[in-house]
Amino acid sequence: MSTEPQLFRVHPKDRPPEKISEEDFASLGWQERDIQEWVVANPEILGDDLLIIAKEFSDFDRTKERLDLLAVDPDGKLVIIELKRDHSGADAHWQAIKYASYLRQATREQIVRMLAAHEKLSESEAVDKLTDHMESGSLEYLNSDQRIILTSHRFAAEVTSAALWMNEKSRSENLITCIQITPYLDGDVLYLQSHILIPVPGTEPYTIQISAASIDEKGIEVSSSAGIKAARRRARNRDDEVTHFARRVEARTRTMLPDELKTNSDYEYARGNRERWYSLWYEERYPWTKTQFSYIIHVYVNTDGTFRVVNNLEIYKSFLCDKLGFEDTVIDDLKDHIESLFECEMQNNRSMLRARVTVAKSSAELNDELIESTADSLKTMIETLTDRVEEFVEAQTQTADD
Repeated sequence: MSTEPQLFRVHPKDRPPEKISEEDFASLGWQERDIQEWVVANPEILGDDLLIIAKEFSDFDRTKERLDLLAVDPDGKLVIIELKRDHSGADAHWQAIKYASYLRQATREQIVRMLAAHEKLSESEAVDKLTDHMESGSLEYLNSDQRIILTSHRFAAEVTSAALWMNEKSRSENLITCIQITPYLDGDVLYLQSHILIPVPGTEPYTIQISAASIDEKGIEVSSSAGIKAARRRARNRDDEVTHFARRVEARTRTMLPDELKTNSDYEYARGNRERWYSLWYEERYPWTKTQFSYIIHVYVNTDGTFRVVNNLEIYKSFLCDKLGFEDTVIDDLKDHIESLFECEMQNNRSMLRARVTVAKSSAELNDELIESTADSLKTMIETLTDRVEEFVEAQTQTADD
């Protein structure tokens, strides 16, 4: 019995199916660069939600090596994509591992510049695109980890053996995904069939069992590729208790605010994994702009299963610098201004200016009482800061214009 994928042409009426022949890319005259362009045009060929940020990247300081494609997944991981044509060769995994090691310390600023150069965007536009792509709606975890996708028509046993071993050792995530791309020629029409070879698909979708059986003792989902895990998590997040909590806090806050201060845009669900975000912002109110300048309801799941709830005002420095033209001294002044208005914990790191108020350090449940206290805290933050921050920005912008 053949386990190789096959493709048939079936006519609408009573005719036998006709097998379409599998070809080699080389015999068809296609190069690796052609496959690269197909993936750039439609990253879903790789079975994942990827944002391509660089092509044939070689800007390393101590080597002239060039990786094929670099992408970011919705969790913020850098995805090193190595493309081979008809055979992977014995060392494709080693090439990709080297590239992952070179990129492990890439900064957010460098990644933003990669995307800006690749898509010919301004850096602020690149920040917006990355933020929209990431499930968290924040660049805070950008390049928190790396993973690898290898693609080829056929794979050497040296590659698949190494990939299986590395994935087995990593346990919590699959570091390497091997995707087979097979060309079929039907007259003048070329078809591409892509499917995941590694990690080997499990039997979970075809069996019925107690749902907790897919979670290990550390709360980590098992037997799933990184892309599938992320999709499952996003599906769960859309209708779970944290999302319902955040929506109720947002609704309660809006009822208590005067009309001129009510936020009018928000996430449809709480993003993230053990740390969850729900953003609120003003759609057409200067300078508020989605996740670059917004209020955040932040829910952390503590190791003991309790919840920590924090309200934030988050302002990305890339927005302040690129969109508003602020120097570092002005950003420091804004930080001091917020601290003078509102009792909060201020954070001023490389990428973000953040005002934080902890509502609960350890709550057993996201109950009505916690909803009320979180909404009260968020209302106070919005009433205290919205107008005052706007006035500060307008005054600084006017000073710069003068």
